[in-house]
Amino acid sequence: MKRDVVKIKRKVVQAAPVKRRQIAIVGNKVKAQEHDEEKQNKDFWMTRSVAERLDAVFRLRAQVVKNERMDKSFGVKRSL
Repeated sequence: MKRDVVKIKRKVVQAAPVKRRQIAIVGNKVKAQEHDEEKQNKDFWMTRSVAERLDAVFRLRAQVVKNERMDKSFGVKRSL
């Protein structure tokens, strides 16, 4: 079935000009010799709660080992 009548509707896509986004600068420039990434990481994690730090350790460990259960045996018992 073909239609002989074609309807064309026009819509206003944008009535007003778009405002420019205000993007805040997030990073800081530092010299490679002066940058201490270990200290920065430690300072970051010390601002987090103990539960959040522990959760991060478990998530990182699960990515490496691919096993959700942690081996809690810290030694091997031997009989004398």
